[in-house]
Amino acid sequence: MSILFFAAVSLLSAPDVVPAEIEYPESALRGGKSAASLIDVVVDPNGKAVRCDILRTFGDDNLAAEVCSIQKSWKYKPAISQTGEPTFGIFRTLVKFALLGTPDGDYVDKLVTVPDISLAVTARKLPIRQSRQTLDPVQLLVAHPAITFDVAALPGIDGTYLDVTVVVEANADGIVISCESASDPSGEEKDAAYNAVACKQLNGSNVGKLAGQDDRPTGFVRLLPVRFEVPSTQ
Repeated sequence: MSILFFAAVSLLSAPDVVPAEIEYPESALRGGKSAASLIDVVVDPNGKAVRCDILRTFGDDNLAAEVCSIQKSWKYKPAISQTGEPTFGIFRTLVKFALLGTPDGDYVDKLVTVPDISLAVTARKLPIRQSRQTLDPVQLLVAHPAITFDVAALPGIDGTYLDVTVVVEANADGIVISCESASDPSGEEKDAAYNAVACKQLNGSNVGKLAGQDDRPTGFVRLLPVRFEVPSTQ
């Protein structure tokens, strides 16, 4: 007699953008401008972006402010709840327009997020004399973890901290009702044990409410960056 084991199939998924070609704004290209914007896009169950919030900007202010208008033409895959139904979701990404070969462009090109999700548009052009914002060279990490857990040690990990990413579903009150490890693009889970611990801690916690249709609170799904950190003894 043979016994069959069936692995549980994960249905929970955060919203995502459908890959498409993004053009560098012509006026910014002519003016030698580079910029980046960290944005949160609220995506409805039909895959439509219903709100875009700019969380942080770098480089040219005018170009950075255009990002939410630019993303209106993008298509999204809606979030999927633990029951397999499309639902509201939050898509966070770092959008970069980098003119390589210029100080701002080379800097913007190196910006990363936690988790490292970014949409980059690059071009090459000779540097242009311009009045530009001075960028702080230490701010290479754009998005800090949403939640940090202090731990005594990090078994199996070199260093004093570890960043992982989980996907959570929250109800209309902002309470986490489901949490799973987020997989990398190859489909293989990273740091699975730490993801499991993060989810155990997050289940039942409050991650904030989301206003959906008619500004009424609604359940949603999103990726959530989590850091495990050994506090400094100094």
